[in-house]
Amino acid sequence: MASTKAEKESLYPGIEAEVEAITGDMSEFVINLTTILYNLYPMFNCEEGVRLLQIKLSDTFYNPFLAPLLETFSFLKEDEIIVFKKYITKHGQDDIRTFPDIKQRYYLGDAPYQAAIDSLLSIPETYSPVTKFKLLTSFLETICSCVKLFYLQSGKSEEEANEIGCLGADDMMPISIYIITRAATPELISELQFLYDATHEDDLNGQEGYCLATVQSSFANIISRERECQTSNSGQ
Repeated sequence: MASTKAEKESLYPGIEAEVEAITGDMSEFVINLTTILYNLYPMFNCEEGVRLLQIKLSDTFYNPFLAPLLETFSFLKEDEIIVFKKYITKHGQDDIRTFPDIKQRYYLGDAPYQAAIDSLLSIPETYSPVTKFKLLTSFLETICSCVKLFYLQSGKSEEEANEIGCLGADDMMPISIYIITRAATPELISELQFLYDATHEDDLNGQEGYCLATVQSSFANIISRERECQTSNSGQ
């Protein structure tokens, strides 16, 4: 068993390759089984039927395997998780006004974006990658909904609220960083890596891939900032 940091890091490439292959094989099995059942049973012969079938199969199939998979990802992401925890200790209760690059019109009063925070917190509570991705996609959609609802309740017209609530990547990223900070859930780092490995490359080109990339980039931004802060402090 590796005892030093250098010994542990020497194991990473082999473990990463193995767990990526295992996760990919598991995902391929669920896809193939879904296809077989779809062809055998007419009741599933519709878009909604396929979606429900995928959720049920992946929930059942991943249930006994997900915990050890996530533990492995946590082992591989240990340094990032430690850095994120330090960041949360310092900034987990910071007001949205202290976060850089968030425009004032997206502050949304006291305790903003709670629905989006709740959506993010729901991801570790499920087994199915299909359900996890649905929650991840709804996370970004909920951010836009929070903005729209706030301005509707503030007296804006439907058209004005829709316009303000249509966020581009430059606005979505800093708001996501705030929400991730407030959610304070380090295990999401492992969850996101699991989703990446469990998803076919072609499926990462659409909305799901955009959502995953946005949240992963938000975590990377947080970790990079905290590391820079630690380096700066150690040099003083």
